Amino acid sequence: MKTAEHSTQGVHIPLEELRYYGLPVGKWMERLFTLYGDRESLAGLGEARKELDRRGLLILDAHLTPLDIIASGVCLSWHLPISTCVLPVSAYDESSNPQSRWFFSRLGTIPGVEVYPVYRQEDQGYKGRREAYQAAVDENLVSESNVRFFRRSLLAVKTPHEAVLINPYNGVNRFGAELAPSVRKLMQVGMPGLCTLSIPDGSLCTKDGNELSYQTFVSDNVLRFTRDTENTAILDAIIHQHERLAQRAEAAGFFVTLRSHS
Repeated sequence: MKTAEHSTQGVHIPLEELRYYGLPVGKWMERLFTLYGDRESLAGLGEARKELDRRGLLILDAHLTPLDIIASGVCLSWHLPISTCVLPVSAYDESSNPQSRWFFSRLGTIPGVEVYPVYRQEDQGYKGRREAYQAAVDENLVSESNVRFFRRSLLAVKTPHEAVLINPYNGVNRFGAELAPSVRKLMQVGMPGLCTLSIPDGSLCTKDGNELSYQTFVSDNVLRFTRDTENTAILDAIIHQHERLAQRAEAAGFFVTLRSHS
């Protein structure tokens, strides 16, 4: 599928500034992470542009693999007028995991990208993360970091051309498991949500088999809720959107695996 024409109305996050030992990582990302420009994706982007003229936008990515949510963020930053993207990341990945520490530390220095480390109780269930989580608890960092991200997100709700890129299920490969409390609260105060799903297209991968090239599918409409909307109704609506995205991707010839939600 031919990708959609770039249209950000003069607003663009300069990912070309992301470099690693002189290598143009940001430019590679912009070339490898592309929009699958079907009719539904274009409709969703059109609706999202109208929302961004009035307020902030919540980008709700299915996040099935570690890199796909970054692919979605890069793609939408290229096709939507987003001046600032607020990105919560696992505090463990941001500070303790050597494989991702470099990436997130550099990403946060790019104008228009704000990276906020957050802590999840689920980290206590992983051997490699349990010690780091407990140390953060002992130092009173857990609540402080999570509140800092949420307060910044509340500001983004009211600010045109700002976006919060987040996984609504509280972690990678947790499709439908739960609704992240921050997502529920942000949508209940009026932040519209656009669902995304990025799928490897098989055109480039590492020797270890890690996919590097992605196609992003966008929901054909923006989700909106009110303070009275119940948690389960919000979760069910987001799940439904991601299931529809998976169906569209499969119809386009991509292989998608969504874990069944309970």
